[in-house]
Amino acid sequence: LEYLEQYMQDEGPFHGVIGFSQGAAVASLLVATSAQPPPIAIIISGFIPRDPEASAALASALDTSAQQAADVDEDVDKNQHNNQQQQQQQQPPQQRHGNLCVTGTRTGTKTLHVFGETDQIVPLHRSQELAAMFKESAATFQHKLGHCIPTGAVAKAAFREFVDEVSLD
Repeated sequence: LEYLEQYMQDEGPFHGVIGFSQGAAVASLLVATSAQPPPIAIIISGFIPRDPEASAALASALDTSAQQAADVDEDVDKNQHNNQQQQQQQQPPQQRHGNLCVTGTRTGTKTLHVFGETDQIVPLHRSQELAAMFKESAATFQHKLGHCIPTGAVAKAAFREFVDEVSLD
């Protein structure tokens, strides 16, 4: 993360960051912990890192419970129902904007969290847990595919809508 932060300072400014799977976990950490985060981030099949130090840094930076981040580490499938109930209680009200469902972030970076209903690598609930950590201005887009970057017309429209909405702010 230090290398990426330095790179952003040396080579920037950057308009945004995009990450897929493990890259999405890194992008989330970068956005949450950066002194000067980019204005937008697209997080595809992201998840809260299982590394205790990384998950604690993410939770701390986003002002959420470190325990919430650590809960994902083990017995994720066994606790899925409980985690979903906790998320529903912790999430702020959501607003729908076309294909996007907006909730929010405290970092100043607008985030779009994209996740697949049939993702076998990063289960849906893990991506939803990460999105919930970003709060007020995070948007979500859920597709019917698995562990991939969706490229269909609806997904392209959601990406375009997110970027356009952020550009207007």
